[in-house]
Amino acid sequence: MLDLTKALSLASDKYRVEVTMALDVEYYKQKNHEFLNRVGAIDWYEDLEVLGVTPRTMDGLFFRRDSALIRGFCRKNSGFHIVSHVSNFLTVNRFDEKARFYLLASGDDDPSIELVFSREIIEHLEREILLFHERLKS
Repeated sequence: MLDLTKALSLASDKYRVEVTMALDVEYYKQKNHEFLNRVGAIDWYEDLEVLGVTPRTMDGLFFRRDSALIRGFCRKNSGFHIVSHVSNFLTVNRFDEKARFYLLASGDDDPSIELVFSREIIEHLEREILLFHERLKS
């Protein structure tokens, strides 16, 4: 098995940064997945329609204009709560009126659960997405 610490110490500074960022992106993906599973985020359009609420996107997102709808749904259905995506760096397991978008969830409803990431990881992901879109265009 590759000793990553040894490999990084032998690598150039540029390579070290690239490898570190790649590891951070994988860490981000893993932590995001763990968070969404723990809170029981419902991110499938059809699953939400069956519950009687229609999200704005195929991956189950609701926007600020939907806040009355989803808050009402959660009041009537005690097993559900709202997850708020406040920014690219912060997702919280509670309703936040300043959030960019929301998800309904049916798992752990502890409002102290938060997913927080550094700006560098998000900027790296955004660059990767832009590169991917450029490749698709060509």
